[in-house]
Amino acid sequence: MHDDVVDNTRMTCVAAGLYIISASLEWASNPIGWRTALLRVNNATNAAYDQRLAVNRAETILSITAQHLLQQGDSVELIVRQNCGSPLDLGGGPHVETSLSVTWVAA
Repeated sequence: MHDDVVDNTRMTCVAAGLYIISASLEWASNPIGWRTALLRVNNATNAAYDQRLAVNRAETILSITAQHLLQQGDSVELIVRQNCGSPLDLGGGPHVETSLSVTWVAA
């Protein structure tokens, strides 16, 4: 489902059916602003969305999950955003590695 060369930012479904899509991520500690994670299908539909204020003196951890009907060739991406006013590290923290999982459940 993942192609390191052509579409390395997304997972592409090889069979139609019901899928469970999950993502986890950890933002570096910074108390300013909000953090967002969303699961986007075909660069058009948000399957799941989570936005929260940054945690003061700790990493901000987000975890989202959705069930979604996907067709062969549909793509899924994890989109992340933050607004602290400067670049902010994502992943590699002490609690959660950034991950995206797309699991086929049924036809």
